[in-house]
Amino acid sequence: MFENIRKFLTYILTSNIPEIVPYLAFVLFRIPLPLTVIQILAVDLGTDMLPALALGAERPHADVMRRPPRPRGERLLSWPLLARAYLFLGPLEALGAMAAFFFVLGASGWQYGQIPVPGDPLYPAYLAATTACLVAIVLAQMVNVFVCRHPLLPAWHFPLF
Repeated sequence: MFENIRKFLTYILTSNIPEIVPYLAFVLFRIPLPLTVIQILAVDLGTDMLPALALGAERPHADVMRRPPRPRGERLLSWPLLARAYLFLGPLEALGAMAAFFFVLGASGWQYGQIPVPGDPLYPAYLAATTACLVAIVLAQMVNVFVCRHPLLPAWHFPLF
């Protein structure tokens, strides 16, 4: 149970970074807003709940009884867990999402400093770019489910279901 809760926490905490980075980039670098509020809610409701619950209900790994017992005072939220979620997995997801946003927006002729508004010829491309950002986060979250199944072993060592 302890390990499953850790998997759950790693997965849930990871999604915070790709949700906040677009807003920080919008405020700090004066770019168009990469994600709308509705898209953030879609990420939270669509990709956070069910996969995280699946991680919490996963069967224990075969090697769990071969490992030495964890220290009695070991906490659920440890520095390695937070570092993995906030300094490694989350920034990777955010990087992919922002790359998708700028790729779609840049391919349509956007230049730094332009803020598309409704009626602007660039506005449909902006909407497509926000969608690309959302899709990148959703796909990264689906990959993240498999990455969070074990803190050390790669995802291909485990069965798909």
